Amino acid sequence: MIHPIEYRYGRKEVKEIFDEEKRLDYMLKVECAVVKAHYKAGNFKDIAIVEEVEKKANTKFVKLDRVKQIENEINHDVMAVVKGLSEVCEGDAEKYIHLGITSNDVIDTANALQFADFIKFLEISNQVVQRDRYCEFFSHLALIAKTLEKIAIEIRNLQRTEIDEVGEHFEKGKQVGSSTMPQKRNPIIGERICGIGRIIVGNAIASLDNIPLWHERDLTNSSAERIIIPEICILSDYILNLAIKLIKNLEFKYENIDRNLNLTNGLIMSEAVMINLTKKGLGRQEAHELVRECAMKVYESNENKINFRDVLLSDEKIRKFL
Repeated sequence: MIHPIEYRYGRKEVKEIFDEEKRLDYMLKVECAVVKAHYKAGNFKDIAIVEEVEKKANTKFVKLDRVKQIENEINHDVMAVVKGLSEVCEGDAEKYIHLGITSNDVIDTANALQFADFIKFLEISNQVVQRDRYCEFFSHLALIAKTLEKIAIEIRNLQRTEIDEVGEHFEKGKQVGSSTMPQKRNPIIGERICGIGRIIVGNAIASLDNIPLWHERDLTNSSAERIIIPEICILSDYILNLAIKLIKNLEFKYENIDRNLNLTNGLIMSEAVMINLTKKGLGRQEAHELVRECAMKVYESNENKINFRDVLLSDEKIRKFL
């Protein structure tokens, strides 16, 4: 195994949508649908042909290993599927398998079936589905990834030692934070969301380059999409579920929140005080200046830990309005 998706990231049920055998199954479904379409169009009248292809167009009959063997011989992945299905079907069925369609028809429609299973997203393919549609879909996933990263970064910042208002859930009895520093409780889920989010965004950017195709039908998009599609879908699902887990199990440190709110000795309330002064009849600009002067006194007397409330109450003009 090479890619971390294979052994570390992603949920099993989502990864199954994108594994090789499932991909073959999608392609076989497309080939079967084409044969049915020919029958419905009146191109042949023998229903037994449809029944034979329906029965055999699955990985129970068309084995992945056999399809790979054929592909190694002919160096064409879609034609390997066509040949693999044809050789297990009896009678005249093989005459109508892949009839009137191109490899891209099979690939694009199989992609649509994958997307439908992943997020109920369905494309109807023609010659080549325009890649701006794919790119739009991937861009939405990238936006989701960046939103999750924004949330994760905020939580990571609030977990910093000097702030320490919230933190990821930590299994005190068994979880290890660092191999070197025993005291550490790293925000590993938030960090993982941020890191994987970059891969998702990178894939969305790569999909932009798949939009221009020569005469709208070359295959330069194909090799990139073999990596982009499973990666971006599996990883998007994975970090969404990580984010749910992260938020669900957040630990709040209320004493530290209270401490941080009072670090400025009440200065964070200056805007609220100014607004209340204007509500009581004082002009906005005059209220701003009065509150600013009081705030500066707190800053200048920081060593004495003067409270903003006390300074405000010592001002005769402010006291008249409040």
